[in-house]
Amino acid sequence: MKKMTTKMLCVLLALCMCMAVLPVVASASGEYGGKTVVLFTGNVRGNIDVLPLIASVRADFESQGAEVILVDTGNFLQGTRYATFNSGSTMITLMIAAGYDIVALGKYDFAFGTGTLGTAFHGDAIEFGPLGELLEMNPSLQAVSANISGENAYFHSFTSNTILTTNSNISLGFFGLTDTDTASSVLESNLTGLRFTNPTEAAVEQGLELVGYDLIFGLSNASVSDIPGVIMLDIYPISVPGVVTVGAVIIDNETLDYTVHDINLEAFSPDADVLAAVNTFRAVVESAFPQVGYSNVLLDGSATANRSGETNLGNFWADALRWFAVSGEINAYFGEDDVDAGNNRIHVADEYIVSLWNAGNLRDFLYPGDVTIQDLRRILPFPNTVAVVYLTGAELLEQLEASAQGLPFSYDTFALTASFMHVSGIEYTIDTSRAFNPGENFRDRIWYTAASVERISITSINGRPFDESALYAVITSNANFNGMDISYVLEARVNDTENWSTITTARVVDHAVMYYIASLPNATIGADRVAVQERITTEAEVQQPLSPTEVRMIIGEYGFSAQGRTFTSDVAPFVDTDGRTMIPLRTVAEGLGASVEWSRETASVIITTYEGQRIVIAEPLIINSRTFVTVEFIAETFDVDATMEGEVILFNW
Repeated sequence: MKKMTTKMLCVLLALCMCMAVLPVVASASGEYGGKTVVLFTGNVRGNIDVLPLIASVRADFESQGAEVILVDTGNFLQGTRYATFNSGSTMITLMIAAGYDIVALGKYDFAFGTGTLGTAFHGDAIEFGPLGELLEMNPSLQAVSANISGENAYFHSFTSNTILTTNSNISLGFFGLTDTDTASSVLESNLTGLRFTNPTEAAVEQGLELVGYDLIFGLSNASVSDIPGVIMLDIYPISVPGVVTVGAVIIDNETLDYTVHDINLEAFSPDADVLAAVNTFRAVVESAFPQVGYSNVLLDGSATANRSGETNLGNFWADALRWFAVSGEINAYFGEDDVDAGNNRIHVADEYIVSLWNAGNLRDFLYPGDVTIQDLRRILPFPNTVAVVYLTGAELLEQLEASAQGLPFSYDTFALTASFMHVSGIEYTIDTSRAFNPGENFRDRIWYTAASVERISITSINGRPFDESALYAVITSNANFNGMDISYVLEARVNDTENWSTITTARVVDHAVMYYIASLPNATIGADRVAVQERITTEAEVQQPLSPTEVRMIIGEYGFSAQGRTFTSDVAPFVDTDGRTMIPLRTVAEGLGASVEWSRETASVIITTYEGQRIVIAEPLIINSRTFVTVEFIAETFDVDATMEGEVILFNW
């Protein structure tokens, strides 16, 4: 490998608008003869308007004698309705037209999941193809990520690195790094078979593997810098689409000296051919695919999160349904027979209107950026309609009791917790330390009716005291009205003596949720939606105290005990391919009275024991955003006894 001169080996690029520190503009013919230019972008996020300008920059360098390689550091998809239109298919085509050679994978590039909208069961499935299939169909665009191992049916056709040799016989190695936050920002089922490893460790390994090539580039969105022998182009993902970073690494072909520049796109005119393709596509999208609104935040579509308790997505979705009723928008969607019978409105005051939405029908994340009907249909792929069900307070309490029978969430209760209800207009508490009292089996399913109310207490309804005898209008889906999961109380509606309960013609997505977004200021889901709103409280006091000097875990199970209490983790111990038992660090460390912190600056984990001792793990094993360590590490670090009894792991002190 040729020796570098005084140029620094690593460059950390700040997140900024495309402002030039050192603009590169055409000036004299042949100015870049004898040069190779690595033109790079980051956080394109579906911004089709930038592509004709990028193509123009590439052409400008080439017209002055440079050989140009165009790369992206990740997060090129999602963000705009143009990328969403066909799950990124045309976006990739336009990037190839603009001249892109290599892309790293970022978390937003996983946003379209399976690439399918709707369901085959309902006959409305639309297949656009997942990212892996799109990359396979477009082999001229090489995708790289060195810290993702494995593949599945949706995400494949990428490699750890790729090598390009220029016409001047310069060999350039490129590898990609993906933000490990991807694992917690994408629907779990879409990532089956994929493992996200420590990006810094992966970068070091790539630097060693690619030794011998003239220059090595790391295309990163994982906050990794200062890797020996590697030119790191690291552009961390941001939630605001349109803020694109553009720069160039200009290499002298003889000496391999290089300089790094920001590019001012305002100094360029768009490439005519790429602009024409973009405008043609824009016209198609805008004529057929109106934008619903915009989101400034990520709404959590994790199946684990939504089946475990309150989430910002569950709150948002339930709020949309309640708003649809309170606003009066629902009145236009009562069926003809209902209208003829005088059932053309909600028959209780606003303070008695609530909504319920089951966790199993929250199927994906809502990402920051343009919100389209396709984004909403990824969350709810079914053609559900809005239903109004009138229940007494006692019936509402029983329905919530039955719906929460699968809690606390674990791998074993995953299916049961599909019935867990997210709410609007209700504050309630679940005491999961108390046992659910099952009644009769419901329709030969896995659920049982509630023989009594043991675990649920309703704190308030729309800020007012809860009244078991009051009549409440529950806004939900037709599926719940018809008894989906364990919605037997909603189906029975025993005390609706006026027979007001009904299924409207309003679609949940097309009307209730879309109209709700349109009603928000600037049709924007704002920052107030980041946090949950403490509508649902989970209590888990232990009735039978366990040993206060023991941490007990079981391989493959999410529940554990520590300090005489029982808890549920979102990850479980496992045995790796080398036969080592790996356990989640934070779970055990906090059970032993320690604290665990993640340092983004150093990509390391810092443990502070209860005695104040600080321990740094420089190269942690991270899976699904959780650090795993061996049983032996815990025993040595905390000076505790570790024993294995079959699948059971015990730490005693």
